[in-house]
Amino acid sequence: SAATTPHRRQASARSAAGGAAAAGADDNDLGGGGGNGAGVSAATQPHHATTTTTTTTTNALACVVRCAADEDAATRKFACFAIGNSAFHSAALYDRLRDAVPSLVLALRTDADDKTRANAAGALGNLARNGGGLCRDLFR
Repeated sequence: SAATTPHRRQASARSAAGGAAAAGADDNDLGGGGGNGAGVSAATQPHHATTTTTTTTTNALACVVRCAADEDAATRKFACFAIGNSAFHSAALYDRLRDAVPSLVLALRTDADDKTRANAAGALGNLARNGGGLCRDLFR
């Protein structure tokens, strides 16, 4: 119903911010809102909730894409996993995940950790699972 829409948007904004924070984002990565700030903004200004959620999601994805090339092995492993999950169900996020392809290919080819290589391979497969929009990027 229309009465519950702002609440759902608030929950989505908090979820996206929490996901980025878990991936190592700081307040700058979340557009200055960070953590519960995105949820509070959506709750106090419901007409801005869609913009807040979209901005937070975009910034969270950009953070995860950067983390796929991080120097920390655990960060790379979990970022590869998160990218794969983001691409699994639909092609809706493919354009935002496009910049991850070089890092995923590098991880697949050279990472010392078996699980990171497996996560990178899965993510690359998921980036073609729901459409061919990234196929050229995958074969460069």
